[in-house]
Amino acid sequence: MILDLMTAEERTIFETYLEEVSFPAGVGVMRQGDPNDGCYVIDSGTARVEFHDAVNNTTRILGYLEVGSMVGEMSMIGPGPVSEATRSAAVYAHTDLHLRRLPLERFSALEQEAPAVSLAFARVIAYDIAQKLRQTNPRLANYIPIDEPRARVEKLVERAIAEKSEFASPWAAKFLSSVPTDVEIIDAFLRRGINTVCMVADSILASMDQYLMDLAAEGKVNRWVLPSERSVPAVAIGRWLATGEVSLMTMQNSGFSNAMDYLRSIMLVHQIPGIVMASWRGFDALLDNSEPHILLGQVTQADTVTTLGADHVYGERNGIGLAYAVEAAIDDSIAGNLACIRVSPPGFKKSYPLRPVADAQLRYFDPDYYANVSARKGKPFTQVQKEPHISRDEALTQIHEKMKDQNPFYIVGNGFNPRAMQALRLTEYTFENAGGMGSSLAIAWGAAKSNPAQTFVAIDGDQNAVMNEMEKVLSFDYPPNLYWFILNNGIGESVGPSLSLPLSPCHYELGYVINTRSNAPGDFQYDRINNVGRKFDTPEAKALAEKIGNLPAQAQLARQLLAAKRA
Repeated sequence: MILDLMTAEERTIFETYLEEVSFPAGVGVMRQGDPNDGCYVIDSGTARVEFHDAVNNTTRILGYLEVGSMVGEMSMIGPGPVSEATRSAAVYAHTDLHLRRLPLERFSALEQEAPAVSLAFARVIAYDIAQKLRQTNPRLANYIPIDEPRARVEKLVERAIAEKSEFASPWAAKFLSSVPTDVEIIDAFLRRGINTVCMVADSILASMDQYLMDLAAEGKVNRWVLPSERSVPAVAIGRWLATGEVSLMTMQNSGFSNAMDYLRSIMLVHQIPGIVMASWRGFDALLDNSEPHILLGQVTQADTVTTLGADHVYGERNGIGLAYAVEAAIDDSIAGNLACIRVSPPGFKKSYPLRPVADAQLRYFDPDYYANVSARKGKPFTQVQKEPHISRDEALTQIHEKMKDQNPFYIVGNGFNPRAMQALRLTEYTFENAGGMGSSLAIAWGAAKSNPAQTFVAIDGDQNAVMNEMEKVLSFDYPPNLYWFILNNGIGESVGPSLSLPLSPCHYELGYVINTRSNAPGDFQYDRINNVGRKFDTPEAKALAEKIGNLPAQAQLARQLLAAKRA
């Protein structure tokens, strides 16, 4: 609390000159250029400080002020009468705001009636301004192109003036571009053909999500809400396999760590492109003083750079240049890479209004729907119990015999099943996934939603089945062109004879479970995923595997085969 700089006696006297005021969220506390009418101390809530550049007609967020901060104190000092000072910036109630105000006339009375307290208050103002200046200096450093010699900078400025250009250099275009709105950020993705959002909701991105909900209601975007961030990359992979299109994956920054498994072990291993948009809590330790947020910001900064590489991570922690960063991240993903754009709260304006969700919009569990899909897609546990155990090879062959009339495409992973599927050479229409335990169903779901004319079959072992999360989605959104088979031998055989968790009722009701026998430890005969499956029978496919590697070729050839089917 800034007033703690006063002695207890000084503060007691000073607080008698204050009056309580409140502002609801979104309401202006003061406008830039308004005459000075006093200053404020924040007792609860958050204030947002904005500066309008009249020359370029742009508005930027300078920062946020929390409990204990002073607002409007700059106009209380300086040359000329205090009564003639004007506001240098606008201040809004970012959340509901409760303050105590020192009106101008009360400040004058304080100077006359308690000069010692008035002097103590002046010291408080000086300290507050000094602290804000210290916080401003490192931000100003972001605007200084220290890698360009002075003469070079002067020439750039001269050229900009001569050409009447808004920006003197690409550096300036990057960092001095206008602060975008939430709508402009989403529209940037849509404009570049990215119209599918695989997401977990987040409060910082809430107004973007409200916009997406409205666009989805109009049929303009696919907005797929998923059980957790771990499922998000897998569904995006399915979209890419089925259509060749990059998806936007949204989550909060702490969720990035949850998504890292599939980002690393599937997307990066198989070189599948995509773009993650993560909010950034702890975006600025000077503005967001929540210790958990700051620590999360540090951890996820390390996670994103370690996972994707610094060249594929975009967005400054202070939010500067977000519009430029979004476009750069989109370019990177469309070029075939996995990119991440971090969105800091100061980097964009929340312009799209939030509104309550109507009861009619809520989605409740539909027992009739569930019963219907269970009857068509599953097999009762009591029936499975009576069936004999067969070998893995027999089970995979049986699945193909059952499905081949529907011209299926198989998503198989992880462990022994994809290795057996490749070795059996039942069909070339497969994606044998080498990583991402429990990802097969999510990949197949994303593919089935993206290409309704194609039948997709997910094949899991029992350990993979219990590790996936998508049965929650199947219970209310089960694409008719999607089938889920589970080979159940009760153990995680690819990691040794490790007893698995038993399958739950929903696995039997939403998947087609086949009892299988396990091999003796060490007896599994098939090699790891390589370039010997039917997809690699052509010289072109072999050449592709030699050029980019077996696992990236698995994904590229699967994508090509699906494109040929669709054509």
